[in-house]
Amino acid sequence: MLALLALALGAAVLAGCSHVPAALDPRVTHVPDASVQDAATCPTPDDGSGTPSADAALPRAGRVPDGFVAVAVVECPVNVTVSDADGLWSAVERVRYTGDLTALLAALAEPDDRPPANLACAAIAELVPPLWLVAADGHAVLVHWPVDACGMTKGGVRAALKNLTVASRTTTKVALITPAEPGVVGGATPSRSAA
Repeated sequence: MLALLALALGAAVLAGCSHVPAALDPRVTHVPDASVQDAATCPTPDDGSGTPSADAALPRAGRVPDGFVAVAVVECPVNVTVSDADGLWSAVERVRYTGDLTALLAALAEPDDRPPANLACAAIAELVPPLWLVAADGHAVLVHWPVDACGMTKGGVRAALKNLTVASRTTTKVALITPAEPGVVGGATPSRSAA
């Protein structure tokens, strides 16, 4: 038995490109409801990389609580940078969506897929942007993106967001990552990850 176990562990190490998602602990049976916050906030990168550090100051994402009526959505794209005459900056971006939220709410209500036994998943890191539902009075809940058996977000939420209207988009510079080279003048050009 020990020999078989050692062989299995060795095969897992050699595979390297596969993993069983730790985030999908079989002991976790459900995602709790999100707690209502005073407002939607986007995390600020504090290391100059454009990536928030451990989602500092954000509450735990959860399901939409019963009785919470959303009228808008706020997404916080990750890995946002801005280029200007001074160089490349890390930045915080805030995108507000409005429109019919029916499809989005249905997608958010999808259950997480549980991994079957012996599932091997590609070792791919996914950067998931914080997503808030906002009520008419400004209160907000940070919502959980439903995931598949490998811990990757399902496509329903992104598809629903594409059908909403972008009501506003604000980008705020945070820290200079790379100064501009002398003699090179750049325009303000925001960029972000595809997540």
